Amino acid sequence: MILSNHLQQQLLSLAGRAPTPHNTQPWELLISNAGLSMIEDPSRWLPACDPEKRDHQVGLGAFIEGVHLILSEEGLGISQIINESTGERMKYRLEITTGFTADPLRLEIAKRQCFRGQFETATASDIETLKTLTKGEAIILSGEQKLNALAKESDLAATRSNRNPAIQSELSHWLRLTEKHPLYHIDGLNREALALPKAVGFIAQLLMKPPVYRFLDRLGMSAFLNSEAAQIRSATGLVCLQRLSNEETPLERGRRLYRLWLRLTASGFYACPQSSLTDDAQASAFLESLTDSDRTYICLRVGRIGTQNIPPVARRKLVHLSGETHEK
Repeated sequence: MILSNHLQQQLLSLAGRAPTPHNTQPWELLISNAGLSMIEDPSRWLPACDPEKRDHQVGLGAFIEGVHLILSEEGLGISQIINESTGERMKYRLEITTGFTADPLRLEIAKRQCFRGQFETATASDIETLKTLTKGEAIILSGEQKLNALAKESDLAATRSNRNPAIQSELSHWLRLTEKHPLYHIDGLNREALALPKAVGFIAQLLMKPPVYRFLDRLGMSAFLNSEAAQIRSATGLVCLQRLSNEETPLERGRRLYRLWLRLTASGFYACPQSSLTDDAQASAFLESLTDSDRTYICLRVGRIGTQNIPPVARRKLVHLSGETHEK
């Protein structure tokens, strides 16, 4: 099926906005007469943080869902995902058919952004809205006592995690803390995305260098560099997304994650993944004690941001996401 030029441009400008760990964007979209294929870029996998590629595949699933939503504008959609992966990289052929209805969530793709700052004070109606939006898919943890406990546990978990030199070096590699970084507007976690003032970004750039970080950690002074306690305490709630079954694949979970996040966006909420609570064994056990569930696969801290400004998202250029194209 040959896609219209408009749809091709929509795909190339919007599909790459799907969420991924550290904003790695590990994909390439190939458009041809044969249809669409998503090819993994393995150089953008995080082997230290995600050795089994679970979060990596969740990101790929979110990308696929984004493609599906964009196609719906012209009554198209993905009817089948065919695994054509090789030993070197994952590849999925996306079978496209007609008969789909335009999905309103496609309009939220350009609006959705990860927000890493502090949220507005939540209202009772905010919490109820959050529960309604995520019913059947997530467990909501809210209230001052729980959020304080989660904030403390998250900071401890992040500090434990970054004591692993490979994990901390990987994080450092994807940080772009000053505008002088050549990839500041392209990928990774830049200073503005992390809601850091310029002076703080400049200092953090120095302190997060692996040798400096390890020195500070030996002195017991690294914890403040990992802290997100204030952000967690300010959240309306922590949204703990649940695996629906043992058979559900990471790709399927990624598609659900993206749809849920877009529903949050449509209702005026912003979110940020809280991976420290799911990647660390002790924190994960603590989370399980609060949710009474061992099926949490990702946590999002969620809230409203009021009139705060959010900078443009760092994204790879369209040419980096495109393959051979044929216009109608």
